[in-house]
Amino acid sequence: MSRPTVQLGVLAVLVGLAAVIGVGGFGTATVDRGGAADIADSDDATLGVEARDRTVTVNETFPLLNLTNHFEANVTDVTADIKTDSSVNITDTPASIDVDSTKSVMAKCTKSNDGESITITTTAEARSTAVQVEPTVEITCKESENGQNDGPVPVDTPNGTSVPQSRTEEVA
Repeated sequence: MSRPTVQLGVLAVLVGLAAVIGVGGFGTATVDRGGAADIADSDDATLGVEARDRTVTVNETFPLLNLTNHFEANVTDVTADIKTDSSVNITDTPASIDVDSTKSVMAKCTKSNDGESITITTTAEARSTAVQVEPTVEITCKESENGQNDGPVPVDTPNGTSVPQSRTEEVA
């Protein structure tokens, strides 16, 4: 047998063995493509969040969070939620926030407490990018010094929402 014939025969045997045994390659692969984002502790974060511990009077409406839009587009969707049963209720969430503007998530104490740690799940979306943060604040709700709740009395509207009742006085 000539040398090229032997080499061709050996090559054919190796290819046949590789086909039967396999070459150790992958037929399929599954890869998780998870992602993580770090919180930017700076004034240049995509969504600036200011949350301060505070003491307020029962029925007083106050800014629970200040949100600053550092996206390159207007924020068009904002949600805020307190997941636990709380003496603090969110009363107003901004519908949108312009670029480099700040708006507040407003809340009200419904009953007195001795200080309550509240986590607010907040999501802001601009175009197709969403950011979710969960700041925690300590809110203490106190009765007013005269023993009465100083805040306005809510009035139910036809659409089922509750708004503060305004007080009107005539000036002579």
